[in-house]
Amino acid sequence: MRVESVMDIYKKVKSIIKGLGIECYYSTSESSLEDYVIYKVSTESDSEFADDRNLAVEYNVLVRYLYKKPNKIMRYKDIIRAMKENGFSFAGAYDAGKENPYLIKEMEFIYKDDSRL
Repeated sequence: MRVESVMDIYKKVKSIIKGLGIECYYSTSESSLEDYVIYKVSTESDSEFADDRNLAVEYNVLVRYLYKKPNKIMRYKDIIRAMKENGFSFAGAYDAGKENPYLIKEMEFIYKDDSRL
């Protein structure tokens, strides 16, 4: 597998979220912004096999939207829409509670990189 293709998923997620005007961080952040996203690739697995060779990679991506003001909650719908428009499948979303002073909405996405097919 090309190292560039592994890095592409991280760049892709960050670009999509930043395109919505939301600051975006990988894995962790101690931001004090009104709202921001933390994302991570939770799993990566081979898929699309032929002749005992893996031809694609499937990524499971967790996106955490943190926001201070309750009226910002619906921004998560923008995140879902943008991710889907960029080839991600939406696997689900849920309220992940509160980490003062932030409320958290978590979303899970699946992305299949079959660029080697």
